[in-house]
Amino acid sequence: MKSVKGGVTAARGFTAAGVYAGIKKVRKPDLALVASETPGPIAGVFTNNRVVAAPV
Repeated sequence: MKSVKGGVTAARGFTAAGVYAGIKKVRKPDLALVASETPGPIAGVFTNNRVVAAPV
């Protein structure tokens, strides 16, 4: 996998932010939001697991 200079918003028309939403106890950004200026398909992955681990 290659890292793209400029990160997730390197592609024109995308904006992104990280916010603290209270998902984790530590008051650090724990939710990422990515928005596109134009409509497009989306997908999400949600898990419900008893094992605590760093997100993938």
